Amino acid sequence: MKITFLSQFLILCSFGTFGQSGCDTCYQYHMDLADEYNLVFQFAESITEIEFAIEIAKNEKDIERQLNAEITLAELMRRSSNHHIGLEILYAQKEHINYPEIYVRRLGRMAALYTEGKFPDNVNKHDSIYLFLEEALSISIEHNFKEEEASLRNELGALFMHKSKYKESSTHLTRSAELYQELGDSINYTRPMIWLMYNDLAFNKMKAFDEKAKKLLDWTKDKKWYALEKDLFAIVGKGFLHRGDSTGYYKWIYRSLESAVKLKKIVYSKKLASFKVLYETGKFQKELIESNFDSTQKSEQLEKEASHNRQLNLLLIMMSLLLLSTVLLIVRGIRRKRKVDKINSDLEYANEKYEILMVESNHRIKNNLQMIISLLEYSSQDVIDNGEKALKRISTKIETIGALHKHLHENVHFEKVRVDDFFNEVLNLYQHLSSEQLNVLKNIEPIEIENERIVYLGLILNELLSNTIEHNTSKVKEIKLDVIASKESCLFRYSDNNAQQEADNVGTGIVLIKKLIRRVGGTDFQVNKANGTYEFKFHV
Repeated sequence: MKITFLSQFLILCSFGTFGQSGCDTCYQYHMDLADEYNLVFQFAESITEIEFAIEIAKNEKDIERQLNAEITLAELMRRSSNHHIGLEILYAQKEHINYPEIYVRRLGRMAALYTEGKFPDNVNKHDSIYLFLEEALSISIEHNFKEEEASLRNELGALFMHKSKYKESSTHLTRSAELYQELGDSINYTRPMIWLMYNDLAFNKMKAFDEKAKKLLDWTKDKKWYALEKDLFAIVGKGFLHRGDSTGYYKWIYRSLESAVKLKKIVYSKKLASFKVLYETGKFQKELIESNFDSTQKSEQLEKEASHNRQLNLLLIMMSLLLLSTVLLIVRGIRRKRKVDKINSDLEYANEKYEILMVESNHRIKNNLQMIISLLEYSSQDVIDNGEKALKRISTKIETIGALHKHLHENVHFEKVRVDDFFNEVLNLYQHLSSEQLNVLKNIEPIEIENERIVYLGLILNELLSNTIEHNTSKVKEIKLDVIASKESCLFRYSDNNAQQEADNVGTGIVLIKKLIRRVGGTDFQVNKANGTYEFKFHV
């Protein structure tokens, strides 16, 4: 449809003055062309076209179109990471208050710019984001903008959920889903429902979680909604992980990755289609140049009868112009072809990266499953001797590996994981799983370590926490945990202020800790039996 529109527009322009001056009077032409450049990430060209449209709207005193074009320009600044410029454009607007729908759109873009932009520490951007969204929601409700209200409630629900305000989150997300259902918007109805599943997990409402999962999986089946499938399969996988079913978790995570790959292919197809539109635009311009030349040539033939010399001069001029135009068009065509070839090359490179990612993911899963088998074999005697306690210790080891995979899933392109983030996951896991009261005083620096080694650090912490719970008889167990970096190495120190028995230094627990320290490349391992302090050094 866009090719047809552009061709019709260029034909209309041919009746006036040929060139840019004939197109500058068409606001929509520049906005449509800006959209095409935006799709293929040619932001500079897109910004130029939007600025043309803004000038046209100003000249025609069309305030509504001017405001819409300025908001589109601010959104483009967000996409190109110029967040401060985008906010300057929106803050400069004065007459948006007279157009409620434009006002709502403006507030939404300001919230997005504050969300993604980097600002000084004295700027409380979170308060600004909530303020903009709440004001936009109030206007949408007042003017019965149901589609805008549904979208804003979905955003607010997600923000409240990230802040662990689950009650407010559930209220907004439930109303958002109801509004999308009233509007018959099946795709967007699914988004707040997925967020509600996260809330169900947070409150351990597994029955409600399973009902929503079944409904949404049936709802999205065979619809090719790959963006939604990616998020839906991921939360379904988290449900299996929440129940301790790691096999089910990896199955659904694999399906989520498949949907992500399919989504990328569709996006790249759309980008190629947009390149075709831009290329076809150039082709129609060439046809108009040739048509214009033919008309001029006929006029010259009529004039030729009156003055042979004048006709000869004009013919020479037109031939020169034709030659110049032909050269310019050939150069332009070559450049466009190079751009298309580069996009094709980028597509092939992206596909190769995703194939490598899938191989790496399978390799990680295989290695860690083998590690779990080794831990089970090592602890088999404990299972026979101690029964339930040994099984609980094995379970926490597996949960520790699962916590690492949570980070690897969220940061699939990173080879390193931060120790403080990972240890906090392990400590939170124990706070939830253990009936004992743990008071942890921690000083963990944000050290990054390869994901292949950090799992051993997590298992060391897991083993020490298990020993504390099993042997420390205090009602409230005081634990001090330090991970400190220096120029030479990093120091790991753990203390539960509990005197160790003589036999503790040769039990299976301490043997396992020593083996894990060797696996992580640790040195200078020391145990202070008087106060239950374990420490060693390792290199990043």
